[in-house]
Amino acid sequence: MRGVAAMVILRDGRFDMSDFIDETDAREQFVLNASIQNARDRAAAVGQKWFKSCQLCSDPTVDGAAYCDDDCLIEARRERAVRDKQFAQRR
Repeated sequence: MRGVAAMVILRDGRFDMSDFIDETDAREQFVLNASIQNARDRAAAVGQKWFKSCQLCSDPTVDGAAYCDDDCLIEARRERAVRDKQFAQRR
């Protein structure tokens, strides 16, 4: 039935001619919206990642922070920048 248009009379008397491309587009949009909603629901279920200890010095952290204080945060960023720079030089 490729290329066959389906004519539907709407309640207000107008005609709606949709073909297989319109119907496929509507199905595709439905699947896309359902996939996006599913991903949002799964992300909300996972929640935020919380840490029990500092990612640099392993001291306990407050409120699940990744680093125990600003010094560890700055040092971790510096180390990351050095590693990134070293990796870029190897290429």
